[in-house]
Amino acid sequence: MRDSRKPKINKKPFWFSVLFLLKIYWSVYSLEDSQALTPPMGFSTWNEFGCSISESTIVSTGHLMLKKHPADWEGRELSLRDAGYVYVNIDDCWHAQSRDAQGNPQWDSAKFPRGLKWLADTLHQMELKIGIYSCAGTATCCNYFASFNPENPEVGYDPIDANAYADWGIDYLKDDWCNVPSDYQNANGSQKLYARMRDALKAATSKTGRPIVFSLCNWGQYSVYQWGDTIGHLWRTGGDITPEWNSIMSNITANSTGAQYAKPGAWNDPDMMEVGNGSLSLAENRAHFDLWCISAAPLILGNDLSKMSDSIFYILTNREVIAIDQDSLGYQGRKVRTDGDVQIWSKKLKNGAWAVVLVNTGTESTNSSVLWSDIGESDLTRSYPVRDVWQHRTVSESATDSYSVNSIPGHGTVHLVFGSAYWMEPVSIIKNKSLNSSPRGFEKISAKRINSTTTVYIPFTSSNVTIYNLQGKKSSTFFVKEPSWITIPESFAKRNFSIIQIIKSNGSKITLDINSINHSVPK
Repeated sequence: MRDSRKPKINKKPFWFSVLFLLKIYWSVYSLEDSQALTPPMGFSTWNEFGCSISESTIVSTGHLMLKKHPADWEGRELSLRDAGYVYVNIDDCWHAQSRDAQGNPQWDSAKFPRGLKWLADTLHQMELKIGIYSCAGTATCCNYFASFNPENPEVGYDPIDANAYADWGIDYLKDDWCNVPSDYQNANGSQKLYARMRDALKAATSKTGRPIVFSLCNWGQYSVYQWGDTIGHLWRTGGDITPEWNSIMSNITANSTGAQYAKPGAWNDPDMMEVGNGSLSLAENRAHFDLWCISAAPLILGNDLSKMSDSIFYILTNREVIAIDQDSLGYQGRKVRTDGDVQIWSKKLKNGAWAVVLVNTGTESTNSSVLWSDIGESDLTRSYPVRDVWQHRTVSESATDSYSVNSIPGHGTVHLVFGSAYWMEPVSIIKNKSLNSSPRGFEKISAKRINSTTTVYIPFTSSNVTIYNLQGKKSSTFFVKEPSWITIPESFAKRNFSIIQIIKSNGSKITLDINSINHSVPK
């Protein structure tokens, strides 16, 4: 966790011919537990709080993740939880000074008077998940007890700790690499210690039925990206990040070394995010988020949620950018070309579209372009629609051969999608739930399909109804004088719509995912 060593960076570019091999490689999930099939999203205490953590800190963080913020581009209020951030991960310093007489881990009762099981239950009631921190060495990076037992080095404390975490209701474990005995500071030793915890977690969670996502943190050493998928769900690929441009670029570059090993259930981790921290400019914050998302990286927040500005919240909850990170194909984007100060990164999406980030590493605004070879296209006559996921609009209906991009800000990005107009997978942010509606109103709204016609019942009077497509573009608006059925335009007959918003006569809003209305929405 706290290590200044830099991993070696392989500058040899990856080419798109690896896709065929990856398709075969991805066909089996190495841990066979169906966990973390998309990169985990949540919050970690370390960047913002360090060791200054407590029960109240964690509970407050949970409430802040549920707090609704002003309407976004889709016309709805939104929380971090709505956007997909579900883990609240406690980093180092939760520990008591020592284990109990039987070797069981103990929490600091001054910081957590009601205990970690109570805390886990509380977060679970908020529909959040809880993560905890340990270390494979003799002590954590802040010198609290860890899982290596010098008196029993072949077994360690792993089984005891794993049973405790499972009993407490823990959902996520970050396992650091401080204070590891020298005999284990190599590839075989790292695999042995981490595999031991993996097996302990598997045994413990088989009793509780509550799985634990396992995050390896050996700072990218010993080519962890080559074997991490057999042991954990994600693995750190470099040293600790700081809220500085050079640190962000260093970590994401190191993270791309093993891009071909990422897949559903197994992710390269460039470290928790620094979006909203330090003196990063707005362009740098957005570039940071774009690079993590194009890289299919875990999205773990590390900023002060209580003081987060609307502009930072908007960056962190942009549904189009998050959808690129969470795309179920599990392909990690990578840098495919350099054009002066501009790096071009691309990522293949499940439905055949490509996401592309152009990042300007210089300090002055500049121009560049996306070549068809950047997205694996050999037919230069083929045309693509191009969508800007920050402008939330199609910027070209039919680009051919290449696409020019002007005025990329210094230390900034442009984030585009080439391909299908409906490139996002049609799932709601919160699956099977209304996004912002009273249960009573939501229960009365229903949808049905007769032949090729889809209708939705609006049970309110004097209400404005707006339907948005998957990209958030307003497609149709209706005024309902009295409760009635409205007809969805025929162009939306194949689930090409996602959000319906109702503004009632009293001004209150109901915004919900149309795919979650009953079960009669057309397939």
